Amino acid sequence: MKNLLLTFLFITFLAGCGDSSEDIANQFKSGSCGYNVISDYNSMVFDCREPSTADELTECELKLKNLKAKYPGINCSMDLAYGVDEKQLTVTEAYLDHRTIQVESLIEVVKSLPPACNNNEVSDYNKVVESCEDVSSVSLIETCDSAYSYFRSMYPGIYCVAKHIESGEEYIIETEGF
Repeated sequence: MKNLLLTFLFITFLAGCGDSSEDIANQFKSGSCGYNVISDYNSMVFDCREPSTADELTECELKLKNLKAKYPGINCSMDLAYGVDEKQLTVTEAYLDHRTIQVESLIEVVKSLPPACNNNEVSDYNKVVESCEDVSSVSLIETCDSAYSYFRSMYPGIYCVAKHIESGEEYIIETEGF
């Protein structure tokens, strides 16, 4: 009976000393990141993969801040690739802070850019340009002025970016200075 009690206490002691599978899954203070940490990190990377709007960048910023809040003091490593391209990334609070600052800077840049023009704005602008291409006579000058006046009345203070269909180059459409 005494041996059975000692064996039970020894097994209980060993079980209390080891990491539970939940502890390993959430490992983020040192060593390899746990699979929950890797999953959360991958989710953040997926949401931040190619943001192009202020809303998408803001969502990315939120994911970065949530990751840092969920794993305070994070300092663990994960494999990014295997084989010849094998790389390892150490995720730390400083790394997440740096990425957050980069995203916040991009948000400010995107917010300062003019919005994309809609199809009607581009179509009407192109009509003005077409009507003003040949102003070799008084009547053509009047047609150009009329088209321009119409455009200004329809889109007062317009300032947006359009893309040329053939060249792919972007240009600004605006009524000021037009």
